[in-house]
Amino acid sequence: MTEPNMAAEIRKVALRMEGLVSERRSKQAKMIRDTAVALQPPIDELRNRIFKDLKPHMLAGAPCSMLRIIAQDHLEKPMNRILKWCATETGTHGFGRTFLKQLARCVKLPEMTADLEGKSRAEVWSEEAVDSSGNMPDLIVRTERAALLFENKVNAGESGGRQYSEYEKWFPGFASRPATRLALSARDPRERPSDEWMFISHGEMSKLFYAISNSTTVPIWGRIIAVQCAVAFDEAQIDEKSGAGLIAVANEAEDGNLTLQNWRILLDSQLLTLPLAPWEANT
Repeated sequence: MTEPNMAAEIRKVALRMEGLVSERRSKQAKMIRDTAVALQPPIDELRNRIFKDLKPHMLAGAPCSMLRIIAQDHLEKPMNRILKWCATETGTHGFGRTFLKQLARCVKLPEMTADLEGKSRAEVWSEEAVDSSGNMPDLIVRTERAALLFENKVNAGESGGRQYSEYEKWFPGFASRPATRLALSARDPRERPSDEWMFISHGEMSKLFYAISNSTTVPIWGRIIAVQCAVAFDEAQIDEKSGAGLIAVANEAEDGNLTLQNWRILLDSQLLTLPLAPWEANT
């Protein structure tokens, strides 16, 4: 084959290959278009169902975080004070005993749960020196047979670099109880300092407060306060999963900003309980 003829054949093969590729691409594009058309009705149905469920919550608005009400931007210390207040059995919220039992179950301390189910009184300390060691844990709860040391961290590491190991050595002696537990509440499980500590996410603490808000043995205003405490822990975990964040995302999505991230947030979120009316009787 002469050189000009070879060049002509190569051009023919190239054109044929280009035609085949174009045809294949055209078929693929048609398949994608057909698939998109076929998926549109179920996507629209899903979107309508999500917004039907969300609408009452969007109209009602989101409960305010206890901390936002008092204009606190730094979360850790105010959250610790909330924990102490909630753990106070004579607190005006009316759910001190309920909170302590929920916390004991959350940290898997059955001896404390049993004590609280009975008549055992709970001793509570928070951010105060409890003996000559000078240690000031975020929260200590001690009952007849059990003791809990609870540390809460929000975007912060341990104080002084040796806080956790110091507590591991010191707490059993101070507790002087058969059953003890060290627990750390934070955002990320990787913050757990050692096997000596049980990790409780802020999300789990939020669920604990939501459980209190659903308890019909708690006074109605106490249930409302519990929701506000839950939102504070929601915000410490991740803003977009809080009530305000969810409603903001829903409004964005309803306005047409249906990003993949928005869809994931809406599909994964647990819808908030609608607000309680203070005049409703507990039933």
